[in-house]
Amino acid sequence: MAELNTELNELKEVQKPRGTQGAREVHAEMLDPPYLFARKTPGAFRKDLSTAYAQAIKNGLENALDNVDALKGMDSGLSTQIRAYAHRHKDAFAALEKEGGSDAIKRALAGLADKGMSIDKAEKSIRDGLHDEIVRFVTDPKLRMDQKVTRFDKFYASMPKDAAWSRRKLQLEADAHIIEASTARAQSVLDSLLGKGKIKDIQHIDATAANKNYVGKRGVYVPPYPEGTNAWTFVTTRETKFVRVHVRETNAPGNFLLLSETEFKSLGGDAEAIRRYLRLRDKPGYVSEVRVPAGTKMAVGVIGPQPKMDLRSSSGVQFELLDRIHPTCFYNPRPIK
Repeated sequence: MAELNTELNELKEVQKPRGTQGAREVHAEMLDPPYLFARKTPGAFRKDLSTAYAQAIKNGLENALDNVDALKGMDSGLSTQIRAYAHRHKDAFAALEKEGGSDAIKRALAGLADKGMSIDKAEKSIRDGLHDEIVRFVTDPKLRMDQKVTRFDKFYASMPKDAAWSRRKLQLEADAHIIEASTARAQSVLDSLLGKGKIKDIQHIDATAANKNYVGKRGVYVPPYPEGTNAWTFVTTRETKFVRVHVRETNAPGNFLLLSETEFKSLGGDAEAIRRYLRLRDKPGYVSEVRVPAGTKMAVGVIGPQPKMDLRSSSGVQFELLDRIHPTCFYNPRPIK
């Protein structure tokens, strides 16, 4: 490792930095199949790898990787290749290091110390290791749902936009976990309301039926319930309190509600966190209490993604008014600080 660092220091003295795009081009060349089959000389190959690594060092990435156990004792060419690929995903590595610490980085790169590993296999191992670790980090069962969603948004944005497979993998795996947890939460809430005698006539419906009033509706980017999920309708048996967030003080009335003041407070009173959790287009400025009268038909289900707003995973639990209630049922609007 010391010899490689010495070599790189010499390279930095004699080579003009190629910039971020230059490092990406070097990486693309290294992974191009004709390059691999042409079997360039080891010296030329190491020079290209070292150029990419020098750029990674310039961007401060070596601080996240130099002490990773999986890289110690590895062939210098492969070790540098790993850093070159990590450079391409440096935003994802940096986000993981910032949020999860160096242990998360080590887990992401575990098992890469085989000296005989090929270049393309090394890239696949890093890609799989990094994104499996991100999925584990995003879906940590100790986190509240709003924290999971915030982490998902952060890591999804950190991945290179041309890494379509990795982004899709994260989206599918995180979404499956979020939908499972949110569905269980919705069922638990229904059981609680039923046990307290606040609701009746619970009916199971699928997302297609729950979304039917929103398909093609002006201003609706994507219907509110994720496809393939379950939702439930019910009828209130007595006046029940909910809360609603809204943009302006005067536009409190609306269909979608949160269960309680406690749930609102659990989001920390942060407008951006609330927007992301509820998958809203605009940051809410106010929160109001809502008195839902007895005999009101409602629905409950998982909050769906809104990819056109770059909110690509599902989220928590939402309640929907299926019957209209009087505007005076929305009261006590107060600003979200």
